Amino acid sequence: MNKTPHWTNHWDRISAQIAQRPRLLIASDFDGTLTPIALTPAQAVLAPETRTLLRRLAACDGVSLAIISGRALADVQLHVGVEGVFYVGNHGLELCGPAIELHSPQAAKARGPLAQAVAFLVENTALLEGVFVEDKGASASVHWRLASKVSQEILCELVHAVAEAQPLLRLAAGKCVWELRPKAGWNKGDALSYLSTRLKFAPEDTLYLGDDLTDEDAFRVVRSGLAFRVGGDGEETAAQYRIRDAADAQAFLLCTLGIRTGRLAGPSSGETLATPALLDDDEPLPIHFRAT
Repeated sequence: MNKTPHWTNHWDRISAQIAQRPRLLIASDFDGTLTPIALTPAQAVLAPETRTLLRRLAACDGVSLAIISGRALADVQLHVGVEGVFYVGNHGLELCGPAIELHSPQAAKARGPLAQAVAFLVENTALLEGVFVEDKGASASVHWRLASKVSQEILCELVHAVAEAQPLLRLAAGKCVWELRPKAGWNKGDALSYLSTRLKFAPEDTLYLGDDLTDEDAFRVVRSGLAFRVGGDGEETAAQYRIRDAADAQAFLLCTLGIRTGRLAGPSSGETLATPALLDDDEPLPIHFRAT
């Protein structure tokens, strides 16, 4: 069993690296990391205090902020709603931010086969209760969180048949979702590497948070930086540290904000830490967390 330590157990080392880097690239997944997993993608809502926290992180001297998601680019931009941030959609196939806009040419080449696959899956999953197909333009997601075991088994056969029939596409598993993507396209790790290189960050300058299998590609890129797996306690991961859930991720990012602004030394050894005093009086964030 993987015994990835909780971030509070190594705060001295983590905080030192955050404090010592003149520049810092903070990158995070969205669903399951910045916001709890919802029953459907449309039901996921970013808490106002988390949005304020992201805005303040992005405004810190020397900090660049990136949101790297499996959602379509326009979708993740709409859900996060913070300006001056780098957004990556479709697991790395779309990227935009200050002075940067990229769309994968591989995604354009695979659009025809992807559209065929989506049409097939929409038609053949229509009677599978709890299954729905999401066409995200550059990729597609087949969600089964609400599906019965029988429907899940039928769906598994269908998506594998589609992937085998379309040589330009590949199939990947996520949390209660199957992903169909261009076989030659970027993943989250590729997008993170590109951003780091384009923005001239050193390998030690990058910090990444994510909760899903697709985030492992990014964790492997952040070898000398800081990588945090949200949830998945006991599961194998390339991340160095564990974060309990989205609320714990919010607490970690708040401590990171405190370090970068010089207003917080780190989590207390007590049961909870109240943090309104860390932030400006006009927009307090009453966030608490438990040290583990």
